Amino acid sequence: MIFTLDARGNVLLPVIVNTFNLTNDQCAKVILSEFVELKKKLQAKGIEYSKLKLALTPVHKDKKEVAFIFDSTLIQSNWYGNVAFQSILPALNKESTYSVLCGDIIADTIPLGISEEIVFENLVQFHSTIFKHPTQYYVIYINNLSNAQFEAIIDALSNLAFFVGYVNMTFSSRLKTILAYSLVNLGIKYKDTMILQHEADRDDAENVNNCGYDFEDFGFSVKSINDMYFGLFLSYKIEALFADPEDLKYSMNAIYSNITSAFELPVSALRRSCYI
Repeated sequence: MIFTLDARGNVLLPVIVNTFNLTNDQCAKVILSEFVELKKKLQAKGIEYSKLKLALTPVHKDKKEVAFIFDSTLIQSNWYGNVAFQSILPALNKESTYSVLCGDIIADTIPLGISEEIVFENLVQFHSTIFKHPTQYYVIYINNLSNAQFEAIIDALSNLAFFVGYVNMTFSSRLKTILAYSLVNLGIKYKDTMILQHEADRDDAENVNNCGYDFEDFGFSVKSINDMYFGLFLSYKIEALFADPEDLKYSMNAIYSNITSAFELPVSALRRSCYI
């Protein structure tokens, strides 16, 4: 079973489908074939795809999604992402499984006044910050967080002046939608292993830490997967207030090969005498 399929920004599927003029059924078979290959790549590194479900599907009972926000202008390093990760890595346990996304808040098409409002509207603030532009804020986004793991992270960050605060992303919001299209999937923390991406032309037997963050120094081993497969099947999709038509098309096609568009499905009003 495919837990998620992320076609946002994916160039492989459209090229294959358009070049060979594939039908929906043929497209579904291509996706399934690539998925089988992904599972083989994971198994070769001692990882079962089924064990990654919690990192790839929306928030579960008693768990939460959280965006931890850092002011890069208060970090005395051009590599501010590394500083942020050095601050958070000691707090990550070796038992849980979740996806980790990161990046600057990109809201270039939104007026500054509105973007400032969006950044701060649900922020639980720990330290002061002077807003100049949304891109000054670096985000580490983690899903499937237990309360204990969340509290451990907050304890590690709370005294750092560049840690602005956090936003609970368990439910939909304007900021969550912006982050859905701003952040990149860094990897999956699977217990004491960080599953990262490597270049498509690299030998699959290799395990490389291309992002350069100090995972090994904090007791994590690194396994890396071809980025073409990682991007499609191992990228957690932050829920947005609006759907990407191409992404929705391929995601639905992977399940229902006879659907041409999710936006053209017939809707039937089924009346009931009572509702549960």
